[in-house]
Amino acid sequence: MDNQLISKQAINRLISSPVRVYLSNGCYNVAQATAEFTKYKLVLSVEVTHPTLHWLGTKSGVKLVRWAGCSGYSVPVPECLTEKVQEMIKQATMSDDEALYLSEKSRNAMMKVMQELGITE
Repeated sequence: MDNQLISKQAINRLISSPVRVYLSNGCYNVAQATAEFTKYKLVLSVEVTHPTLHWLGTKSGVKLVRWAGCSGYSVPVPECLTEKVQEMIKQATMSDDEALYLSEKSRNAMMKVMQELGITE
């Protein structure tokens, strides 16, 4: 890891940062933790797709992006953030009931579009 990319203070801020979880593209959850500084911010993101929703597309992974203004670039995730990443994965993993609901909702929307286009099963 390049110590000039991520300081100990930045790592500590990421570790103590609250996690925000949101649904993306209707099929996978994203958990994010952010550490903001005067000239830049670091955003740690974890994407998790529930096995029930894999038919909609699979997104999974961990990335750390350093943003300065409106440009950002990926930096390696330090090992000392492993515990934070595991916590974020746990928070981003949706329940089976949520996944089944989203799967059925997506299926119904797709069937409606197919009917409107004259495509039958």
